[in-house]
Amino acid sequence: MKPRSKMGADDRARISILTTARMADPAVRARISERTKAGMAAASGTVADLRLLRDAWGRARPEARARFLTEIFAPACSEERE
Repeated sequence: MKPRSKMGADDRARISILTTARMADPAVRARISERTKAGMAAASGTVADLRLLRDAWGRARPEARARFLTEIFAPACSEERE
């Protein structure tokens, strides 16, 4: 469980007032809404891709996994790097 915030009631009330004032502008709300929708759409595609990768990794033999890791990290680990 996370520890409670050390902010006092006055601080939370001030933040609430400022946030309410900022969110009063319909353009701000629309911008936040669009960014949220875009982020959720991007995340949903990523989640599906990650699920596919995890499934494939789970079905692969240990030898294939080792070879894959060797091949994917070879450029970063090679001594020919500059």
